[in-house]
Amino acid sequence: MACVSAVNTYISNTFSKRDLIKTDRAGNVTPFFNGSTLTLSFENGKYTVTIDKTGEVIDRGKTTNCIRSVYSARFKPDYVIDEGKEYSYADFTEIYDSLEDQRQQKVKYKAYFIQNEGETGVGIVKYSEDKTYAIASIYDNEAETNRQAFGILERYLHETLDLEEFGFARIGNLNVKKSFFENFIGAVYFQKESNGNKFNEVEQLAADAIKRKSTILENFGDEGLPSNKIKKERAE
Repeated sequence: MACVSAVNTYISNTFSKRDLIKTDRAGNVTPFFNGSTLTLSFENGKYTVTIDKTGEVIDRGKTTNCIRSVYSARFKPDYVIDEGKEYSYADFTEIYDSLEDQRQQKVKYKAYFIQNEGETGVGIVKYSEDKTYAIASIYDNEAETNRQAFGILERYLHETLDLEEFGFARIGNLNVKKSFFENFIGAVYFQKESNGNKFNEVEQLAADAIKRKSTILENFGDEGLPSNKIKKERAE
């Protein structure tokens, strides 16, 4: 895997030229020549960005961040191959800029984590002001670190956040770092909040998962269900 970066040369404080270089993991620096094609490939919810000319991988990550990876490659390739189709860089950016602009629908998530020795229960609700779109009571007997526990929420967001949606996720009872959120820049805003009554519902979902030692997922479709109806049914 190589890092591609730009080195600018100035003469008398005036820009002269820009050279592209690549640095491998061993720290070896060699010239990188523009006019390349980048290939995006996808497998199991992850992407890889490869330079066709050299076969080198310049980035890997979650699919929600693959477009940003191409934008931030620090050089403009001539072409981008996405799922077997070749686009000029200009066409590629035009297509995906329009998709990013479609993130108009705002949705919210609440998540609560209970971490016992060797097991984690997570309660999640996807909702808007008066609608509930999905609830989850997730059990994991391997998530031992905070990063692994957050990965449970991460996978759920990948599965439930639609392309046209921008999410706001409130997190209770988990110590998180900003680095946890990098795969969702531009798609989800995260906020760690102190515990209180506002997390009662998702705390109960997390506790239920620990008690059952199994996972239950419910999706109420694009239209959702009135939130008060969901709460009433759970109370009964």
